[in-house]
Amino acid sequence: MDITEAVHAAKVLARTGALHPVRPDRILRMAAAYRHWGVSLAAGFATTAAHYGERPAAVDERGTISFRELDARSDALARALAHVGLRAGDSVGVLCRNHRYLLEISGALSKAGIHAVYMNTGFSAPQLRQVYQRERAIALVHDD
Repeated sequence: MDITEAVHAAKVLARTGALHPVRPDRILRMAAAYRHWGVSLAAGFATTAAHYGERPAAVDERGTISFRELDARSDALARALAHVGLRAGDSVGVLCRNHRYLLEISGALSKAGIHAVYMNTGFSAPQLRQVYQRERAIALVHDD
């Protein structure tokens, strides 16, 4: 990409709102998150919380959850996973529908270094068992 194309791309991003000024304190928190987590889902949670704060991250049947709340809840879940003995490198099955709990556990697993094995909620019991065993999951997290 030459300079003319780069300038054009920046102008397009600015017009769409994707590229806009960010407060310096937020930039520092975002940089700290990347330094701590590297390029990962965990970093995505921390940086969006630093950048967007109380803006809505998700809306589901329980209402709205902000980026900051989502990050804090995934932190708490990561600590809870460690408390029950799950460790980095473990595999955990995730059986959740599309709502905040899927987001929260995904962030928590990433922060804990645990591999997420996403299970289809439409699987039969034998299919769930087969995937669980094949992926060597040692725990299952599920919603209602």
